Amino acid sequence: MFTKLKSTEMFADGKFAQVLLLSGCFMLIFTAFMTTCIIEQTVIDSVKKDDPSFTGDGYTSLAIIYAVFAIVAWISPSIVAILHAKKALFISALFYLLFIVGFLYPRGWLLYLTSATIGASAAILWTAQGNFLSLTSSPQTISRNSGVFWGINQCSLFFGNIFVFWQFYGKTHIDADTRFVVFVVLSVVCFIGSLCFLFLKDLRAEPAAAAESDNESVGKRSNRRNPSGLTTAWNAMKESLKLAITPHMLLLSVTSLYTGLEQCFYSGVYASSIGFTNAFGGDAKRLVGLVGILIGVGEVTGGGLFGLLGPVTTKKGQTPIIALGLFTHITCFVLVYLNLPNGAPLGATDEVSYFTEPYVSVAILCAFLLGFGDACFQTQLISMFASGYKEKSSAAFAIFKFIQSAGSAGAFFASSYMGLYLQLGILVIMCALGSVLFAFVEWQIKKRKGLEDSLKASKEDSDGDAPLAGDSLTVEVDENSKSSL
Repeated sequence: MFTKLKSTEMFADGKFAQVLLLSGCFMLIFTAFMTTCIIEQTVIDSVKKDDPSFTGDGYTSLAIIYAVFAIVAWISPSIVAILHAKKALFISALFYLLFIVGFLYPRGWLLYLTSATIGASAAILWTAQGNFLSLTSSPQTISRNSGVFWGINQCSLFFGNIFVFWQFYGKTHIDADTRFVVFVVLSVVCFIGSLCFLFLKDLRAEPAAAAESDNESVGKRSNRRNPSGLTTAWNAMKESLKLAITPHMLLLSVTSLYTGLEQCFYSGVYASSIGFTNAFGGDAKRLVGLVGILIGVGEVTGGGLFGLLGPVTTKKGQTPIIALGLFTHITCFVLVYLNLPNGAPLGATDEVSYFTEPYVSVAILCAFLLGFGDACFQTQLISMFASGYKEKSSAAFAIFKFIQSAGSAGAFFASSYMGLYLQLGILVIMCALGSVLFAFVEWQIKKRKGLEDSLKASKEDSDGDAPLAGDSLTVEVDENSKSSL
C-alpha cells in the first residue's frame, strides 16, 4: 500500500543520515529547553517561597522569549545567509545552554536577560533548521523527512519529563537541592546536543548564477557567486518582505498563528493549570511531569505516523491530516473545559470544574491529544513551507516562525490575566479557521499544478516546431506560481 524506500536509496547520498543527525541534535537541546519551559512556572513558584525577594515570572519569561523571537525572525534569514546553516545552528544552541544554566542562579534580571537572548537565538536556530531540512530533502522525501524530524525532536518531551516526574515524585514543594540537580542534568544534555551540530555537513544552496546560460560572462558569474555579506543580508531581508505579502503566505499565516497559540497552551499553560489545581491533591506537582511525558508521546506518535505516511500524503494531500488535527484539538479543548477550573492558569486554586472532581485520566488523555494534534499541524506546515518554498526556504521558515512566535508571545502575556475558559474559546475559533485556510491553499496549489500539467502535456503532443498559442499562458502561470508560492 505504501511506497517503500529501500535503505540503500535512503542513505545513498547521505542526506537522510543528515536529517537523522539534525533531529538527534534538536532532541537533546529541546529535552533540556522544553522540559524547562513546562516546569518553569511551577519551579518559580517554589523559588518565590524560598526567596520572597525573587520577582521573576514564568509566563513573562516565556512571553519575552517569543516576543524577541518574532522580532529577530525578520533578520534571521540574513544571519543564516551569512553564517550558513551549520554554523548558525551551533552558535544559536549555545544560548539555549545559557538560559538553562541561569536557573542554577535564580535572579529576576538574569531570567529576563537570558529569555531575551534565547528568543533571538531561537529565531536563527529554527530558520537554519528549515534551511537545512530543505537542502537535505526533495519533493518526494520532504513529507517523510518532516515527519521523522518532528517525531525524533519531540522525544525531548518524553525523556525530559520522565526525569522531572522522577525528581518531583512525592514533592509538594520543589526545594533548592532538587532544582540544582534538575538544571545541572538539563544543562549537560543541552551542551552535548550543541556539540553534535558540529558533525553536520556544511550544506549550502546552489548559487543562482550556476543556473544561468552559458553565454553569460565569467566575470558576471563570479560576482554573483560571491556577493558581499551586507549584500547577501539585504537580499535575504527583501526576499522575506516580498514573500510575506504573497496571497498563499498570508493565508497560511493564520494556521501558523494558531500553532503559536496552542504551543503556548501545551508548553506552559496546561501543565501549570494542573499543578495549580488543588483538587488533584498531593499528585498535582507530580502530574506536571507526567503531562509533559504524555504530550511528548502524542508528538512522537504523530511525527512517526506522518513520517511513514509521507509517500501517501505526497499523492493524496495534506488536508486529511490537518482535519485530523482539527478533530483531535477540538475534542481536547472540550475535555479540558470540563475537567479544569477557570482560574487554574492564574495560581493555586480550590475551584472545581464542571466535573465535581477533576479526573487524572482525563488530564493525561488531554495531554496526549495536545501533542498528537500539534504534530498534525506542525509536520504539515513544515512540509508545505519546505516543499513549496524550496528556493526561498530561509525566508519562508522565518515568516512561519515570526507569526508562530508572535502568537505565542501574545498568548503568554495574556495568560497572566486571562482565565482558562476564554483561552480555550480563542483556541477553538483559531483552530477551525486555520484548518480551513490551510485546506484552501492546498486546493489552490493542486488546481494550479493541474493546469500546468495539462499545458505541459499539450505542448509535448504538439509538433514542437512552431510555438503553441498556449506557450505564453504557460509562462504566465509559471510567473504567477512563483509570486504566490
